[in-house]
Amino acid sequence: MEIVELRIRDVGQFGSAGVQMLRLLPVHVTAGATSLHVARIAPGGILGPHPTRQWQLFAVVEGAGWVAGADAVRHEIGAGRAAVWAPGEVHSAGSEPGMLAVIAQSDAPPTRPAGPRPGARTR
Repeated sequence: MEIVELRIRDVGQFGSAGVQMLRLLPVHVTAGATSLHVARIAPGGILGPHPTRQWQLFAVVEGAGWVAGADAVRHEIGAGRAAVWAPGEVHSAGSEPGMLAVIAQSDAPPTRPAGPRPGARTR
């Protein structure tokens, strides 16, 4: 076993404020690079508009807030929901009450699990 120190950094670029980012894991696989981060957006915090470099999954695990794409239209998001942005897509996020999200970035697009979605009606 190995214990590794993880570095938490404040995000200040893109006009961001009140956001801390923790890089969990850079992984290099045959399909390209993958990375995982944890983002803590403080109450009133914003992760300013910027383009993605890869496919990005922004999964909220605690709290609530908003996410926006290139059109800057804010969509409410909370625990148990995720946003997906394509490579090059300008995006942003923010929160009034505070929010904790896991961010997965990869060269490969995310896939949806097979079968019905939770809460979906079946015939």
